[in-house]
Amino acid sequence: MTERFIITAEWTFLEGRFQKGIALLVSGGRIEGVLDRSDARFLGSYLPFLEYSGEYMLLPAFVDAHCHLHAYGIDLNRPSLEGFSSLRDVLEYIGNFVSEREKKLYVFVDFDQSRWKEGRLPSRQELDRVAPNRPVILRRVCGHVAVGNSRALELLPEGVDGVDRDTGVMVEDVPLNLERYFPPDEREIEEGILRGQREYMKLGVASVHEFGSPRTFRIYRKLEREGKLNLRVYHSFYRRYLGALAEAGLSTGFGSTHLRIGGIKAFADGSVGARTAAFFEPYEGTDASGILLLNSEEIEEL
Repeated sequence: MTERFIITAEWTFLEGRFQKGIALLVSGGRIEGVLDRSDARFLGSYLPFLEYSGEYMLLPAFVDAHCHLHAYGIDLNRPSLEGFSSLRDVLEYIGNFVSEREKKLYVFVDFDQSRWKEGRLPSRQELDRVAPNRPVILRRVCGHVAVGNSRALELLPEGVDGVDRDTGVMVEDVPLNLERYFPPDEREIEEGILRGQREYMKLGVASVHEFGSPRTFRIYRKLEREGKLNLRVYHSFYRRYLGALAEAGLSTGFGSTHLRIGGIKAFADGSVGARTAAFFEPYEGTDASGILLLNSEEIEEL
């Protein structure tokens, strides 16, 4: 983006306060200068001039410094369990939803058992009763714990870390890596990015720090080439892709104004809500003090 233009509104939030009678000179997607309105009108004879009158105002956009935009967009197309107050109602909803729709896998997102009157996770047996013949997974709002029914557990390979096949509870690996165990197709990822982008831009977010894989980066690159990527994306990768990135000679900062490579994300432990965040003392009422996913030697090597 190399076009230079001038933009002004009734009010502009600049240097911590609202100011009236000023305009911004923008070049290459960046603010190049702050102008008096009279100077802006003069330069407007030579440059594109965008003027918003009335109740419009210019505000700095937000930067989301930690998000999963493509996954968020995909989740927007999944049934949400947010707002339920009881496990009983959740199970009834799941049973009705599954019976009315045909899918290869049903993923329900954003449940929080701490807000249910039962105050506990659902069990594999309870999910089997409402969905005996179709694979169902419920992922908690934190993303670090999930529960599956028998049909869903059958789709997972043996020996996966953090999977209790008796209760159906899965911690860390599977809930955090659903895309690896149940890969969405590229169309689904692309639609997720575009839907997530629309929601973010409605809220005034113009730049995001995204976490993904070489596959998601490739899809972001495709959208950028097609002129569909409006957000600025700082794309970081999960630890398991570090070797491939290094082999390709890619490093932080590589990319364009709208899509750049960030860093590497590694999980040292889990989350408090899932009771997998590591502490020196056990969680109240349990003997568990969380899970360490990396030791000090692995962190130093990274």
